[in-house]
Amino acid sequence: MRLQHLMRALVLVAAAGLAGVFTLGSTAAAGPATTAPIGAVWGVSCLRNTIMSNTQCWAVGDASGTGGGEILTTVNGGRTWTVQLQVSSLSFEKVTCTSASYCWVTGRGSSGPVIYATADGGKNWTAQTVPKGLGGVTRGNISCSGNSDCWVAGSTTALRPDEAVIATTNGGATWKFQTLPKVSDGMGQYAAISCTSARDCVFTGIGALTTTDGGAKWMSGTVKGALPFVAVSCSSAKDCTALGYSESAVPTNEAADIVTTTTGGASWVVSVKQVASVGELNGVTCWSSGCVAVGYGYTVTSNGPPAKYSFWPAIFAGTSTSTGMSWKRQTGASTVSALNDVSCASTKDCIVVGSTKSFTLGAILATTNGGITWTSQQP
Repeated sequence: MRLQHLMRALVLVAAAGLAGVFTLGSTAAAGPATTAPIGAVWGVSCLRNTIMSNTQCWAVGDASGTGGGEILTTVNGGRTWTVQLQVSSLSFEKVTCTSASYCWVTGRGSSGPVIYATADGGKNWTAQTVPKGLGGVTRGNISCSGNSDCWVAGSTTALRPDEAVIATTNGGATWKFQTLPKVSDGMGQYAAISCTSARDCVFTGIGALTTTDGGAKWMSGTVKGALPFVAVSCSSAKDCTALGYSESAVPTNEAADIVTTTTGGASWVVSVKQVASVGELNGVTCWSSGCVAVGYGYTVTSNGPPAKYSFWPAIFAGTSTSTGMSWKRQTGASTVSALNDVSCASTKDCIVVGSTKSFTLGAILATTNGGITWTSQQP
């Protein structure tokens, strides 16, 4: 049923009726710190500041009550958050940062996809020009390998799943479409992308495409027995982990896979097939020796009819072994219902984001011990 899609649809309807258009190329200054609650949090990106010896993160979510999108930041590992930007006419869905200065945010407005960027750590955010023809973007849709080279995955129209990738080599001053090979099934409705250098990227959806030359040529990978991919993270040009998902209006009919490649996306293996009692896995981040994947699980509280369910945060930690990745479920906060994204500044320091039990307020959990314990943070 994709809980985040349902909540996102409600936000988009609300945002469409709000005034206040933020024009392309315009710049907004960061706002003051706030303790006001926000709606669901969709994306997060964290870095370890070695000079300050702290974890700095940026997150994107919904403005509670009024709708629209917000960009938040923390410089103390999530203990306190500052709202840097709020735009009532947009929704923000994904953020990626390559340094304490450079970040990019993707989202949607009534006129189509939007991309925002900062080169000063979020003191100012600038709306970049999205090329015409990019009709839709998905939540796993942006990856940057440095302060200049970024890729956004999506579709050619908002309603069709035809795959599309736009790329920049100048930090987003200009974005251009890349030429993709024809695939048997459209990938755009699920599209996710992960790039480890200016040359090496993996683009996933219903199947996988890879490039080793910065997108001059994309090649199809072999995927057998896996569900459509909704997220992907690569720790090297060869090693990637993707999350599969089968959608249904009934949680017990949903399914989530964990799929890996050690060949740069040329071939994929289903590591965990249909994780028990997990309806969705939405976000994943990997490093050389492990991964963290997040989503939501469910418990049937009444067989009905109609059946009733309670939802809980699904957090899985993967550890690299001689025979592949070994996965273990971790325990999140009982006040959280679903998780949408995860980012780790180190193997011990991670932030996961999502929504509370009511699905109306944002939820942020943090760990500083590799997931042994997770602590709720106030977004």
